[in-house]
Amino acid sequence: MRSRESKMFRAIGVFWMVGLVLSGCGERGKSELREVDRLRLAFERDPGDLRTARLLAEAELFTYEGEPPRARAPIARLKSADPSDPVPALLEAELSVLLGEMRDAGEAYLTAISLASKRDDALSQAILESAI
Repeated sequence: MRSRESKMFRAIGVFWMVGLVLSGCGERGKSELREVDRLRLAFERDPGDLRTARLLAEAELFTYEGEPPRARAPIARLKSADPSDPVPALLEAELSVLLGEMRDAGEAYLTAISLASKRDDALSQAILESAI
């Protein structure tokens, strides 16, 4: 009985190893775009698309593929579209923190708090709680 179990576990181990090896094989396409690159292209094509601008700003700030300084343009677009929206101010504050611009970060956080306090929705409440 023991040798039968041993053979069964050995067979399972072999299948598992073969599957592991095969999953690592294959050519990965060199032309595959990262998600942040897709968002950058979409923003370049249509800078008026606020959803894409917000996603790009968030991707530049909060993903390992992002480059924080490149978040300036989408944040500026969001701010110009709705100056009373606290989200772009919060994103600008986070950008300033990542770039080490603490005075600008403090001002942007205060702006985000001021704008969020004038709204009555869950996102603004969350911004108030996180920015304080």
